[in-house]
Amino acid sequence: MRFCLNASVLALLLLTSTALYAQDLPPLGTSSVPPADLTEVEPDPEPEPEEAPATDPDNPAAPAAVAAPAAAPTGTDASAKKSMKKSEPPAEDEGDPRLVSPGLNTEGSVGMQRMAAAWGGTPMTLQVALLGEVYSGRNAVRFNDTNTLFIGDLVIQGSPIEYFSANLRLQTRNNVNTFGRPQSMLTQGDVLLGLKGSYPLGDGLWLGGDLTLDFPTDFGGSGVRFAATSVRPRILFSFDGSGLDAKIPLKGHVNLGYRADNTPKLIPDGVEVTRIERFAYELSAYDFVEIGLGFMYDLPYVSPFLAWNLSAPVAAEDGTCGQANLPCVADAGFASFPNVISLGVKAEPVDHLGLHLGIDLGLTSQDAAGLPVTPPYTMVFGVAWTIDPKPKVEYVEVESTTPVAQPQRFIVGSVLDKETKQPIAGAVVRYGGTETPQATDTDGSFRSYGFVPASALALSFEHPDYEKLELDVTLETGEGEQEATIELVPAVKLATISGRVEDEKGQPVPNIRVKMSGPQIYEPLANSDGTFEETVAAGAYTVAVSAPGFLTRGQDVSVNPDAKLGLIIVLKPAPKETVVTLREDKIEIQEKIFFETGKATILRKSFWVLDQVASLLSENPQIKTIQIEGHTDDVGADELNLELSQLRAESVRAYLMEAGISRSRMIAKGFGETRPILPNTSRRNQGFNRRVEFTIVKQ
Repeated sequence: MRFCLNASVLALLLLTSTALYAQDLPPLGTSSVPPADLTEVEPDPEPEPEEAPATDPDNPAAPAAVAAPAAAPTGTDASAKKSMKKSEPPAEDEGDPRLVSPGLNTEGSVGMQRMAAAWGGTPMTLQVALLGEVYSGRNAVRFNDTNTLFIGDLVIQGSPIEYFSANLRLQTRNNVNTFGRPQSMLTQGDVLLGLKGSYPLGDGLWLGGDLTLDFPTDFGGSGVRFAATSVRPRILFSFDGSGLDAKIPLKGHVNLGYRADNTPKLIPDGVEVTRIERFAYELSAYDFVEIGLGFMYDLPYVSPFLAWNLSAPVAAEDGTCGQANLPCVADAGFASFPNVISLGVKAEPVDHLGLHLGIDLGLTSQDAAGLPVTPPYTMVFGVAWTIDPKPKVEYVEVESTTPVAQPQRFIVGSVLDKETKQPIAGAVVRYGGTETPQATDTDGSFRSYGFVPASALALSFEHPDYEKLELDVTLETGEGEQEATIELVPAVKLATISGRVEDEKGQPVPNIRVKMSGPQIYEPLANSDGTFEETVAAGAYTVAVSAPGFLTRGQDVSVNPDAKLGLIIVLKPAPKETVVTLREDKIEIQEKIFFETGKATILRKSFWVLDQVASLLSENPQIKTIQIEGHTDDVGADELNLELSQLRAESVRAYLMEAGISRSRMIAKGFGETRPILPNTSRRNQGFNRRVEFTIVKQ
């Protein structure tokens, strides 16, 4: 007999800690709609109250609706009420309230029988289940025997936070076989701990992963044998059709895992385990690659399911295939793999109480050494209870002879960024009356209070990063909802750009013209001392300064909201000859750029050409990207020419950056001798091939 004294203590700690954690947090799913006055009256005669939809605490893809009472009609006389009584919240069209929740599987995870769902339970809830497994038959473990197996499980599953859950399973096994020595083999106190994380992929798809640790008690003794701990990680994929617009009542699961089985370490040295002991204590000499596929269909009151699980044995213990009366797994093949089909139904006769009934049909047709026998069938049954400590909303119904409230109409909408079409969370919605302002959800959605149909409504939408929007809306006639898409314009964030313009001697330049090109175009007036200042919308700008007798000089800058940027721009005298021309796809230069022989150092006599290139780029901010291309002749090694051309292109880019052109607007690319414009048959032709070109990539 195996026995573990700490199992019940561990279960109690998990149950208590999760419940206390839930008590300290506010209830989830609270509506932004303010509750109605508890003295609200109903028409006379009193209508039948609507049935509240059943919550689904284990299926995050189909959350329970949060109903809010309608606002009281004007002119209600509170003194006219006769009595008050508790009632269920009004039902909203969120699905069939007769459908059942998934409940726990035999491992304590949300799912069905042998399958785990990729999602976990509802945050801050607990589920407790008692599950039993029974097999009784002849000739299953060995020829002409009679065997009865009972497995009892207490499983606890808790979800302290969203997308994470943990489960604990305490197990007892009792196997009686007519050939056993002794006939009855009992284990108690096996503890299994599971952790699961999940994440929604959207459109009804979920991805999850779990890890199960199996802590068995010692074989023929007491106390946990940690050396025999088995570990099983899995990847979980799930599909929930109820999360789609079509509301398909079908759930599907795929489980892929690896079980590192260490139960052979429970067997004392020198002891040869019999087939009956291997079956009774579930001892395996193999690790397993596990594959599972399952489906569940939601019908009123019951949910039938179908699942298939296959365990492929791998990594056998030494000496496993030494038995003379049983074949090795390698010889028996697929027929010896543990292979099970599960059929069954789940039901939920009352809220939070789940019932389970199923059967495992063994498809394994060949026994093999080192593997427990797969029984031809196993009956599985159980009951589960969901514990939700969150406070419940109470509704009251008041009898009165006052007139019935008018029909109500709601606006259901989304608030989006007008430029990016992305949802805006936290936008404040006001209705122009006494109603409390609302804030949009993380997906930008909102649902208004109820208003009288066909009435005029003043709406306003505000957000710190957007311009305020005010609308006058006339509601449609009749009860119900009407959709609205609201687009907000991003607010302009202001900054300041100032500068001083001087010549190469440090003297101010008069009669300058300044142009700032960016999110908007600004042309500030300059002072006589060559200074200027302008308040602009935050962003990236090309600041170009020109004056008679000087080359245009500019600087690419980026200014943050509320920032002040100061520039000093030095103008150079305009050359007598213009050698730089803007073409459709390139900047054409009529003079060569000269470098030191065999080096990337630009000679001073070429500075005036590059100054004109910088001037042209400053005057044409629409040129977003240019490629500076370096070329050589065929003298020298190909690799050295390619490297030299790259370094020369980078030197040109560095010069233009010092002239105020942003690095982000320039690409330096060396081509070596691969793109000659003339055959390298003479020194003259080689001189033409040694060149720098400017190609416009984007404008």
